[in-house]
Amino acid sequence: MILERLKAETSAQHKQLEAKLDLLSPELSRESYSRILEKFLGFYEPLEAQLLYRKEWQELGLDPSPRRKTMALKRDLAALGLDESAVRLIPRSAHSSLPRLDAMERCVGCLYVVEGATLGGQFISKHLSALLGVGPQNGGAFFTGYGSQTGERWREFRSFCEAYASGGQDQDQIVEGARDTFQKLAAWT
Repeated sequence: MILERLKAETSAQHKQLEAKLDLLSPELSRESYSRILEKFLGFYEPLEAQLLYRKEWQELGLDPSPRRKTMALKRDLAALGLDESAVRLIPRSAHSSLPRLDAMERCVGCLYVVEGATLGGQFISKHLSALLGVGPQNGGAFFTGYGSQTGERWREFRSFCEAYASGGQDQDQIVEGARDTFQKLAAWT
């Protein structure tokens, strides 16, 4: 099963990224949280432009439209005090700093990381609420993910991923796409 393999074979990269971000730290400040969101916007915006606008998603039966995170990041940054001009000035990742998305298998691996973040974001969201008073309406929309639909969207993606991988696709490339995404996001942040 591809999902078990993805979890096992990206565990080291996942832990490295979590440790670097340290979003569950009891010392996390609003300022450091805002800087993390700025980094995420700088990575997610160009990533989504390459990843989610591919026509293959529709052909494969997955609607990428509701899976975009850039607008939530921009809303969060505005709620935390950044005006539009400051948001426009946030550095964006160059193409060479993004994961390689030259094959659909690598895109599926990348989306595994992006979608998995919405699931993990549920724990972070609770921490942010308790520590910083941040919620979906005042700076925590990104980590709230899909709200009450997060579990359902994750199950949809899991089903999609399993069906896609069992269709004769190169599973090594799916795993490499996920690893590459974790590594490039860790390097960027």
